[in-house]
Amino acid sequence: ALVVSRIIAALHRAEPATSPWKAKLNRLTTAEQLEVLAGEAETEYRAIADAQKKARMIDWHAWCNEALAKCAGPVYRWIRNGPVEHVPPPAGSRPNREAGPYAILQDLDEFWWGLWDPADHSPPDVSGWTQHLSHLPAYPDHGRLTPAQIRRVLKRWSKRKASGADGWRPAELKDLPESAYATLLEFFAVVEDNGEWPTALRTSLVAMLTKGGTSDPSDRRPIVLLPAIYRLWAAARALQMRQWLVGAGVLKAGKGAAANTQAADLALLLQEARAKGVQVDGIAVDWSKCYDHLPLSVLEDLAMATGIPRRVYGPMLAAYSHPRRIVADGQTLSLIHISEPTRLRRIS
Repeated sequence: ALVVSRIIAALHRAEPATSPWKAKLNRLTTAEQLEVLAGEAETEYRAIADAQKKARMIDWHAWCNEALAKCAGPVYRWIRNGPVEHVPPPAGSRPNREAGPYAILQDLDEFWWGLWDPADHSPPDVSGWTQHLSHLPAYPDHGRLTPAQIRRVLKRWSKRKASGADGWRPAELKDLPESAYATLLEFFAVVEDNGEWPTALRTSLVAMLTKGGTSDPSDRRPIVLLPAIYRLWAAARALQMRQWLVGAGVLKAGKGAAANTQAADLALLLQEARAKGVQVDGIAVDWSKCYDHLPLSVLEDLAMATGIPRRVYGPMLAAYSHPRRIVADGQTLSLIHISEPTRLRRIS
């Protein structure tokens, strides 16, 4: 009887005053009445669950039909990746820190800035690396960028390409008239001569994409969204650099195979080896947080050793060292300046 009375009292405390179950709870006095009420609650729960299941099915079919009518990509991605598991906010693993979405942002901020802006800024000695670059041909003098090169880059861009913090959307750049290219190229020339970007283009957004599905701050894939104006310049110069690397035999001509294609090719080779009884040996190395541990000074040393003009690598390294703002789960942190720009992050 004591246990039943405590259960009834707990139900009274938990049930809101406006709930239709409040009146039924007021009439509870015995274990038999509690058992009957529990049966009614289970019946109502199952009815609501069935209704929600049917509603989700209707929404799912509507989403599939709409997606297939416009672009089948989202449907295929869902088939490939499966449903995304919801990860609740951490309960608060550190003292004096409230649980919730902002706690996730604080953990992300502390972990990733520990990589991007470490306490020890001593540059590593890479003098032994430069001897392996002596066989490369001289970097050609491509001169200033031309309207044709800008047009070629913009033609390849999708209008749905993500924008940066500069406010320019790729779709707007694609819609620029030919007469605007001259002004844009003059601007790029000034940037290349000075090796720096104006203040309005010195903000990078770091989108912290979920990776493994845990709440650990290291289990994210940070993608830096640089200003669209910078990406337009960088893409034009990157095409020239790629041509140089192809001519030097460092890269193959044409577009490289995607990761899934390479995995499929490897699987076929392994199956062939197994069928023929051939032994296959290999090793795979995964450098954790590779991009985030790479000092920018290393890139500068390598660029100088290969003879890449400063007007090409200067604006690039300047953009990598701009202030960054972390964005995760629909929230953002304050803009942070890098005290000693030493870390590179993969750029979108």
